[in-house]
Amino acid sequence: MAEFQGELVRVLTGTLKEHSARRGGRTAYADGRRAVTYRELEERTGRLAGHLARLGVRRGERVAIHLGNRVELVESCLGVLRAGAMSGGSLGVVACWVVTSRKAADAVGGPPTHP
Repeated sequence: MAEFQGELVRVLTGTLKEHSARRGGRTAYADGRRAVTYRELEERTGRLAGHLARLGVRRGERVAIHLGNRVELVESCLGVLRAGAMSGGSLGVVACWVVTSRKAADAVGGPPTHP
């Protein structure tokens, strides 16, 4: 663990792997449709990170995510972060921005999908 402004911080990928090893079969997140274990979360976010890298998403680039409040949102945010995208600032502070379809469309220059 590293220290930042007097607080101990842990790298996301290490935390996911640790939780997968120690709590693998336990539920990490659940919504009304499905649940994901810590092991599945680590595996699925790793696959998504690899897929994003193969698509050409580079470290520090922004990725828009448009999903409701569900397991796939958590998986997507963590996968994007594992790919190194969406980081900001010289300290590597990472943020996951969930945007509405209007904001996402505006960000990429397309028409909004609803008023």
